[in-house]
Amino acid sequence: MGLSLIAAIIFLWYPADSKAQNTPPIKVGSEIDFPPYAIVDANGHASGFSVELIREVAAVMGLSIDIHSGEWNDILLEFKKGNIELLPLVALSKQRADMAAFTKPHTVTYDSFFTRKGSQPINSIADAKGKEIIVMSSDAAHEQLAASGVSVRIVEVKTIPDAMRQLAQGRHDAVLVSKLIGHMVLRKLKLDDAIISGPPINDYNRKFAFAVQKGNTELRDKLDHGIAIVRATGKYDAIYGKWFGDIEPRAEFPWRKIIWIIIIICTVLVLISIWIQMLRRQVEQRTAELQKEVAARRVMETDLRQSYEGNKRLLDALDNVAAYIFIKDMELRYVYANKLTLELFNCTMDELIGSTDARFFSAGTIEGFLANDRRVIENGEVSEKEEETMPKSVGKSIVYWAVKRPIYDAAGKIYGLCGVSTDITERKRMEEELKELNKTLTDELVERRKIEEELKTYKDELEDIVAKRTEELTEVKDRFRTAFDFSTVGVAITSPEKGWIEVNAEVCRMLGYTKDELISMTWTELTHPDDLEADVRLFNRVLDGEISGYIFEKRFICKNGSIVFSSIFINCKRSSDGSVDYFIAILQDISGRKRMEEELKRLNINLENAVVEETQKRRQNEQMLIQQSKMAQMGEMISLISHQWRQPLNAISLTVQDIKDAYNYGELNERYIQGIVDTTMGQVNFMSKTMEDFRNFFKPSKDRLQFNVKCTIEELVSMFEELFKKSGVDISIEAKPGTILTTNGYPNEFKQVILNLINNSKDAISSKHETGPQGLIGINIINNEERDKIIVLIKDNGGGIPEDIAEKIFEPYYTTKGEKGTGIGLYMSKTIIETNMGGTLTVRNVDGGAEFLITLGISNFECVSPPS
Repeated sequence: MGLSLIAAIIFLWYPADSKAQNTPPIKVGSEIDFPPYAIVDANGHASGFSVELIREVAAVMGLSIDIHSGEWNDILLEFKKGNIELLPLVALSKQRADMAAFTKPHTVTYDSFFTRKGSQPINSIADAKGKEIIVMSSDAAHEQLAASGVSVRIVEVKTIPDAMRQLAQGRHDAVLVSKLIGHMVLRKLKLDDAIISGPPINDYNRKFAFAVQKGNTELRDKLDHGIAIVRATGKYDAIYGKWFGDIEPRAEFPWRKIIWIIIIICTVLVLISIWIQMLRRQVEQRTAELQKEVAARRVMETDLRQSYEGNKRLLDALDNVAAYIFIKDMELRYVYANKLTLELFNCTMDELIGSTDARFFSAGTIEGFLANDRRVIENGEVSEKEEETMPKSVGKSIVYWAVKRPIYDAAGKIYGLCGVSTDITERKRMEEELKELNKTLTDELVERRKIEEELKTYKDELEDIVAKRTEELTEVKDRFRTAFDFSTVGVAITSPEKGWIEVNAEVCRMLGYTKDELISMTWTELTHPDDLEADVRLFNRVLDGEISGYIFEKRFICKNGSIVFSSIFINCKRSSDGSVDYFIAILQDISGRKRMEEELKRLNINLENAVVEETQKRRQNEQMLIQQSKMAQMGEMISLISHQWRQPLNAISLTVQDIKDAYNYGELNERYIQGIVDTTMGQVNFMSKTMEDFRNFFKPSKDRLQFNVKCTIEELVSMFEELFKKSGVDISIEAKPGTILTTNGYPNEFKQVILNLINNSKDAISSKHETGPQGLIGINIINNEERDKIIVLIKDNGGGIPEDIAEKIFEPYYTTKGEKGTGIGLYMSKTIIETNMGGTLTVRNVDGGAEFLITLGISNFECVSPPS
């Protein structure tokens, strides 16, 4: 019943052309031997599935047709000449796209290669390379094979039966044809035992459609509507079943089981006959009711036709509304949409009716508004909210303001919903822009608060210096605090013609005008004459597309004639053609700042001495942090000292034990004792040197000294080499002959920097190479091209530094090691190199790891690397 109702609606929406009876019949061309699609019956008349289908479609659409039969090549030639207007059976292909206008496909079939039994099967067009393939001339298989580019010999015949006969006679290798049609021809020719088919090929399929002359879209659309009606009424299924129902092989009839089934059926039939007698009266009564309903439905159909004509003006008006209007039924299928909605979906009303949102919107973007639709249908709610989704025809996300209401029938029952959606994507984008501007202003406010906190810190230190200016400074500070705490930012939207479109309260307060007064003026009228030319020049550069915006300090003339200094930030919104739609202006009153700048200039002179004192304090703090960083590694160093002392202590212990044995055996003489003394003192000297090396390492460098970079690094590495080998890390140091190695600085602090960097590399290698290959740290010392810098490159294979933290690793107290790290190592390393030694320290990722680069100045007293 639902399909019939849809068919009736489609029929009412597209009524048959009343002039069809007065026009000459449409000339239709059909093939004579393409079963079961197109054949000629015993009386010489056109028949087959496609012939019956076009007759049924013509009938429901009120079209008069005249069918002519012939061989495919002849029919196709007449169609191309224009003597035939319609072909009911044409396979769609790229080669035929410009030949005709096609309806939507009415059937689909797949082709196969038919070969003689016992020969090699062919499963694809590529498998046919070098073979002789029979095809029907100008058929879809002929066109596909010719366009494939595969080297085959194509043999053309007029009909499919001719092709099968030649193959059965042992001529050529295979026939390429529809698998279904091929089997029907073989059955008819009784060649089933001689020829077999391969599997359906995946190279293409045949989508059969009606073809009309190019440009005759009116006839094509009518045929599409006719096919939809025939499908909806069930007539299509009946025609399909007639011509294709008996093609599939039938299973052997189950004779043994059928007897029991017949007995059961007979018993059921007896019971059913009794039940039928009881229902007969009810059926008669229901029949009478249905007859009344049919009569009422006919009246309704008449009313619908009249309603459509009567409401045509309303529908035309809805098509001109700048909103998306649609109606859905209880299953959320579309039953109506206005012109703007159809353009968004890129479909016709016929294609829309009966479709769901899954056809028009991308998967994963429709659940939200479908939930709203269900609440409207099931609960009778009125939905008014934002809905964001992605129409397939647009390919990008769109935000709508959607209003959806239930539709009630005369009895007050909901039978659908009506929706009106407005595109608010641009408005949402502007809101995001304003949020971004507010964020920028918030960041500036935070920065100003930071400056204020710094001024508070310096205030205590400068009390003695600025004692005579205390009252003056307090007054300035109070004015600055008052202006800062109670100031807000002005925001305005202006036009390309320099007019005010929208302003906020701060702009009105700043300039002394009301909002209505400003909107009636241009900003050029309020700009100080001395600033107008520069401002307009920047404004015109934005209009011309040279820049996207600008920041400018200017003076405004207030309503009362006073002058206000303002810092303005200008940006623009452009349309798709590149022209400017409007400008966004951020205005900040900087009159107070201008006055403070003069005061700060005078204060800068007094601040110089304080800066020198603060610099000295910071130097002392940095020295303390360096020592803290050294002490943070004390545990590892003590462990290393213990390891280095273990061997000499064992040697001394063995020597002492040997003295007793020498005494017992009478070997204790002067020569023996001298040997014991030499051995023991050698071990003690080694232990003393170890302690001296570590004591010097922990001793801060007070004065800048000239030192050899390579020798200093080698001294450090020799101290900790055992520790790194224990961690599975090898360290290499290289400097090419002739490299200048002497610099000025603090050698112990420089050692601390190198230790921090190679320790970080060791930790990175250990976390990456727990079960992997050997860790490597390469230290390469070079000079730049001008030979006025020493560059130390420290490269490891520890996997590198993630890009998102590369800029943060030199910040104080930033660590990636959790509780194991202090976060001061790299910060102090950068401070030592850049602040104390006047160099630079940077890092970059290289293949397989990270590389730190230390750049230092060269000492006047040069020390070069000796030849290797």
